[in-house]
Amino acid sequence: MAAESPGHGAVRLLDRLVTARAGSRRAVKAGGPGPKRRGSSEGCGEVIGIGSDADAGALGSSNPIHEAQRHNPFAFLPWAIAGAWALAILAWAKGWGHTLGHDHLIEHGPALWVALGLFLMGWQVMVVAMMLPSSLPAFRSFGGLTIDLRDHRRLGVAFLAGYMAVWTGFGSLAFLGDVAFHQFVDRSPWLATRPWLIVGSVLVGAGVFELSPLAGLCGRRSDRMPGRLGGHHRLVTSDAMRLGLDHGLERLSRCWPLMLVSFAVGMGSAVWMVALTLLMVVQEGEGARPAAPLMGTALLAVAGLVIAHPGWIPSLFPGAA
Repeated sequence: MAAESPGHGAVRLLDRLVTARAGSRRAVKAGGPGPKRRGSSEGCGEVIGIGSDADAGALGSSNPIHEAQRHNPFAFLPWAIAGAWALAILAWAKGWGHTLGHDHLIEHGPALWVALGLFLMGWQVMVVAMMLPSSLPAFRSFGGLTIDLRDHRRLGVAFLAGYMAVWTGFGSLAFLGDVAFHQFVDRSPWLATRPWLIVGSVLVGAGVFELSPLAGLCGRRSDRMPGRLGGHHRLVTSDAMRLGLDHGLERLSRCWPLMLVSFAVGMGSAVWMVALTLLMVVQEGEGARPAAPLMGTALLAVAGLVIAHPGWIPSLFPGAA
């Protein structure tokens, strides 16, 4: 029998979780006790049971909306997004975004691993500001499905950690790849004097991806999490992290060209940060498929402007002109 991927195994665990939670609610409505809470160690994470008799009674008598708001482990995310945007705009206004940008750190910064650490500090701010808005529905789904678990907050932290690990890895690989690319450019005086061609090429790649069939095949499964998630009554924290990784990889498969553009621009342009965030939110929306050709055409048009005459839009790509 072929080995299953970690992502599919985690999805099946949440499928069982949904079934268990539905059974608990049916038992409460029928006047019977819900599944007992159990806690023990299994594998590499803490095993957490669903509900208890007391919890089931409370769940049946309380307002589910207020209950969800009170126990949702991700209630802070909108505030985190707002804070990240405040930091990003401040960094852009003060010029700190350029200092923490990959170009400056590679060419004028400290040792490689110190430079990588400094870059990742700014990258985390960008991920929270730009990627989390498009993933909020998935976080709300996971929070709602685990709300009856005793340690739902720890599970939420594990899910978030898995998600952020994907984008941290992507940013690290992009930075290290850019180090090698800088060395290549240093050996090519013609390309070194035409940096707008590099940014334009990244935009061309993003536009071509949006116009290709790959854009429709990749990603946009996070909104189906409730349907994917069914009778095992337990979930471990390591599984929650795997689910966060799974969702992060789904978003990466769809958003990597736009995040590569984000990497190229950094926090040097608030205009591009806002535009790219809106595009990634559209990618997760109901109108994603019809919007993809429009997005691809717009990206190719901007790429043409950058390559043909970068001086027309210097504020969008600081240093490219």
